[in-house]
Amino acid sequence: MKHEKHTDTASAPSGGCRGSSSHFTSHHVSNLSGARQQIFGIISQSAVPMSAYDILAVMSKSKTTAPPTVYRALANLLEQGLVHRIETLNAYVACHHPHHVAASCFMICQTCSKIEETEMAQPITQWVHDESRMHAFRPQRLTFEISGVCAGCAEVPELHPGS
Repeated sequence: MKHEKHTDTASAPSGGCRGSSSHFTSHHVSNLSGARQQIFGIISQSAVPMSAYDILAVMSKSKTTAPPTVYRALANLLEQGLVHRIETLNAYVACHHPHHVAASCFMICQTCSKIEETEMAQPITQWVHDESRMHAFRPQRLTFEISGVCAGCAEVPELHPGS
């Protein structure tokens, strides 16, 4: 059976990312303004990454909202590490690994748009750190986006190293 693309933005939690953001959000989201809380809630509850216009469309169902309001709120949520911007999709997902805000890795399914946020491997972050130091470069954010097909869409059994 083919894994279908998820489009319901109100059902599946976690923006398609692994884990739960509740431990992170309860501490940080309570300090957000009404619009920022609403936008974070929309992103957190979405089964797929959301563009600013997707967010605007959801918000406009309850009240009129201007695009600058959404963009300002997204900039603030990014700054606080509550959301990530998926550059290749020009969309946003909730952060589910707040302890590694500066280094993120996302596996993006090209079929269903599911996103898995994973831990960045230490050898990769160390290599980036070493190379940056050698070139007197100061990275501000490290994001890897890996495009492919998730196991559900590929219909392949789980791979085990050494099998």
